[in-house]
Amino acid sequence: VEYENGNHLSAGATTDNLPPGVLYRVKATYKYTCEDVDELSFEVGEIIRVVEYDDPEEQEEGWLMGMKEGTNEKGMFPANFTKPL
Repeated sequence: VEYENGNHLSAGATTDNLPPGVLYRVKATYKYTCEDVDELSFEVGEIIRVVEYDDPEEQEEGWLMGMKEGTNEKGMFPANFTKPL
């Protein structure tokens, strides 16, 4: 996965001590309200664990699949509303 500016995930993303299946973690820099049932809403400052899409065909440019830490909520969200931890 690449960001639109061409940076690979490893730039700035910490991958140590992550649960199985978690690619890296991001922190919400903006609030996002889901517009569809398969999307994830979050508040500024929430931590989201980025995971692989169940079906890679569903992946959209600029979107990530993730689960909010501390909840079982899972869904897609716009990558540019978050920054890698």
